[in-house]
Amino acid sequence: MLDTVKLKIPQTNFRLLKPERFRLVSSPTNSNGVVVCRVFANNATAADRKALIYRPRLTLIEQLGRENYLKIEFSAQTILFGNTLREIVEDDFGRELEALKKSLYEMGVATDIKSLECAEVMEFHPSKNIPISGGYLALDIIKDFSKVILTEKMEIDHKDFKNGGHGVQFYAESHALTFYDKNKDLEKNEKKAYSNDQKIQQANMLDFMKQKKKPEVLRMEARLCEKAKMNSILQKLGFRKNPTFSNVFKKDVCQKILLDYFATFIEPSLFVFTLDDTPQGILKGVLRKYPKMKIGEAMKLAALKLFCRDDEGVRGFRRIVEGKSSEREWQRIAVKLKSLNRRIPLNSCYGYIEELKENLRKFEPYSPEIS
Repeated sequence: MLDTVKLKIPQTNFRLLKPERFRLVSSPTNSNGVVVCRVFANNATAADRKALIYRPRLTLIEQLGRENYLKIEFSAQTILFGNTLREIVEDDFGRELEALKKSLYEMGVATDIKSLECAEVMEFHPSKNIPISGGYLALDIIKDFSKVILTEKMEIDHKDFKNGGHGVQFYAESHALTFYDKNKDLEKNEKKAYSNDQKIQQANMLDFMKQKKKPEVLRMEARLCEKAKMNSILQKLGFRKNPTFSNVFKKDVCQKILLDYFATFIEPSLFVFTLDDTPQGILKGVLRKYPKMKIGEAMKLAALKLFCRDDEGVRGFRRIVEGKSSEREWQRIAVKLKSLNRRIPLNSCYGYIEELKENLRKFEPYSPEIS
């Protein structure tokens, strides 16, 4: 349901018990060379890491002439369960607040439950672990997702293993959508993994990782990294802007955001995932959809579909086109690509598309089975 959260608490709502735990990391200045604020950090100690104790990342901001505040960044799953494979639910909120309050106290910060519950949210990442059936592999799904249509505002980032990519991220400065193989991610070190605090997660999931036959699990995360984008998405979906922690710790909020991202980034490219794999099968599919279309035009559409389904997908095809012609030529092609995506039922695509959508609709919490 929810993973990373970044909260903001004003100085009136917390007290430093161990100020020596906060080390100065920067002192930004204005154009006149005057220090405008001081930034202090308080993270897990060497003893915490050795004992595999999860800690939030704390940042204290002391501002010139303005109220100081504390930023608290943490994984809502890890602070409660020690891993991000088991998912939290709304009913866990009370336990979540108690666990966070206790961890802050042990790090030298005193606050109360109400202050955490009503804390301003600066960033949050709705997430879902989706079990995959039908013989599909998470790695294959990720490879297919890297082929979708994206605007120039979004980029694609891959994290690779020797045997292929284990994750793909569509990202801009203000937000990102990430899919990755959760099982493969658990096997990697902290530098290569999508998840933070990898050693803690690996220690907590040791029995699961030892299983020879683990279920395929695809992890989906919508990362709302900037407040303006976060507020825009929330208002678009009918929720209030400037949410508190209690406002985002909701199934309805997280579910609707993930469904919206799936509809925005994956569904406009359903033609990439249809079952008509052969060139002639693709041509027949185009003619079924447009029975009055001339064969020459149908062949051109079929060829466009084949280009988009190749290894580098739509982005690779676009680079080739724009390398030999103008951006306007690509815009003409993009209009034709939209026609390929018209009236495509989910059941005409690879089975995992309908399965992913159904999992997002049901939004039942995933908990790993350990045999």
